[in-house]
Amino acid sequence: MSDFSPHYKPIGLMLSVFLLMIISLASCSNVNQNESIYPDAYRESLTLLDTCPGENQENISTEAVVKLLFNKPLKPETINQSSVILGSGRWLVRGSVFYDDRLITYIPNHPLDPKSRYALYITSDIRDEDGFALTDDVLIFTFDTGNSFGITCR
Repeated sequence: MSDFSPHYKPIGLMLSVFLLMIISLASCSNVNQNESIYPDAYRESLTLLDTCPGENQENISTEAVVKLLFNKPLKPETINQSSVILGSGRWLVRGSVFYDDRLITYIPNHPLDPKSRYALYITSDIRDEDGFALTDDVLIFTFDTGNSFGITCR
């Protein structure tokens, strides 16, 4: 028995070192939904660059659509009526959500009410192509409609 015991010690030591390396790598990195590892320092955060209408913009047309421009391409399957929500007061505005590269377009099913305040909620369910979410849980911006012939984002 003593002839074989020295052969097992180096294998056990190598296995221990290997496991320690894996544990340290996992603790120093960020793992997304797809199990891919991206160090935080090397990836750009998903950011909302521009909106139309703009934040607190007034006199928006009741026929307007809402457009959201992001800094990175998004995962299309994360963009839907649960991740982009338009509302006024206690009411949700039903509409369709479309996506193309970095641009989300929300088109209400019916004209918006004149002289009303609307809020658009953008949830962290939206993911970039690497599977990372917005840094905020929910982004909210508001705008006010004017008469039916106000500013539009078509």
